[in-house]
Amino acid sequence: MKNNMNTFDVTVHVIVKNEDQFVAYALKSVLPFVSHAIIYDTGSTDDTVVIIERQLISIKKENPDIDIIFDKLSIKDKSEIKELRQRQLEQTRTDWFLLLDGDEVWPQKQLFKLLQLTKELSTNKLAVVNQTRNCVGDVWHILPPNFGKYQLLGKKGHLNIRLMRRVNFQLQGVYPNESYFFQNQPINIQDKYLAYCDAWYLHLSHLIRSSQKKHVLGRRKTIYSRGIKIADGDLPKVMRSKNFPQRSFYYEIMATIYDLIRKFNEGI
Repeated sequence: MKNNMNTFDVTVHVIVKNEDQFVAYALKSVLPFVSHAIIYDTGSTDDTVVIIERQLISIKKENPDIDIIFDKLSIKDKSEIKELRQRQLEQTRTDWFLLLDGDEVWPQKQLFKLLQLTKELSTNKLAVVNQTRNCVGDVWHILPPNFGKYQLLGKKGHLNIRLMRRVNFQLQGVYPNESYFFQNQPINIQDKYLAYCDAWYLHLSHLIRSSQKKHVLGRRKTIYSRGIKIADGDLPKVMRSKNFPQRSFYYEIMATIYDLIRKFNEGI
């Protein structure tokens, strides 16, 4: 790839099914700034494939040197996801890869903060722990910090691993609980190989991600919470031109009730 200060020699791994509500924003937030992308659709029946194809044409105009593999597949069972992730690893030639789901949208500043580590980390660091901001009810509200239960690198909160060095990882487990194993252990419990970055992405997993409203990989249940309103400038730039709907009055009522119940239970 041509030397460009705004691109990083990183391969993005994407696996989707029925993600037509947000997948365009996810791709647009990352692909213009990387050298490679490997995208698998595993049998979408909504508009996901059409949206991806249209978005890739636009991205190639912005980043003409990007190398993209887009395969349309059909899988019979979610247990096949780990084999697809293993295949993506085998197809990767860059030193680093970034996992990206169809409901994950990166602000450019946060993405650059994370990807800059590919040029700075020592060779013994194999993966980077980052933050997430998880939307509730609409794109304008996120879960409070105390909802975050993941524990990585001695920290607890809304945490995930998205950036990893290309080493001899072996995928084990069944989606959505598959893990990247290194030396016979999950990488997420091997602190000596992990680094931390306070970069964050907007996670839309608890919202409706497909126009079909079902058959979505990893579909998470709706969470009712009033949450925290995001700052005006925190909505990723790729999403600002869209007039996203605000949550309903019904949601607001349910969120208030659930928050009161949580507060009561915490006081017991």
